[in-house]
Amino acid sequence: MAEKQINISLPDSLYQALNTYQKQQNLDSPSQAAIEILLHFFLLESKTQPYATKEQLKNLENKFNRLSNQVSQLNKSYSQLILSQKNQLLSLSESEKKVQPESINFPDPNWDDEIEDEPDEILYDFLLPDDK
Repeated sequence: MAEKQINISLPDSLYQALNTYQKQQNLDSPSQAAIEILLHFFLLESKTQPYATKEQLKNLENKFNRLSNQVSQLNKSYSQLILSQKNQLLSLSESEKKVQPESINFPDPNWDDEIEDEPDEILYDFLLPDDK
């Protein structure tokens, strides 16, 4: 296979990068570095498609925008739900403050069962001598 020769002009920054690549790969010349880079590029492209087409990028952008809108709507719904729950809790606590506690009715004790003697009988028993 005969080699074809081409001449190209490179901006200085790209030429410096090519020289750096040449030194890193221990190549003899910048031409060899450029050939190796082109071989890698074309070999990789044949195995996988590393670049997306404009149509694929547009589809991806549309999908991203749809997902962004859905996330935004979910955030709004979530915020509204949280706010609604906070308002419900506040209204419950306010209504609890207004409600008076129920009065508790205790049963009337039957004092007659517990007290056997009337007070004057207790006093009389106390004053009587033990030797009745």
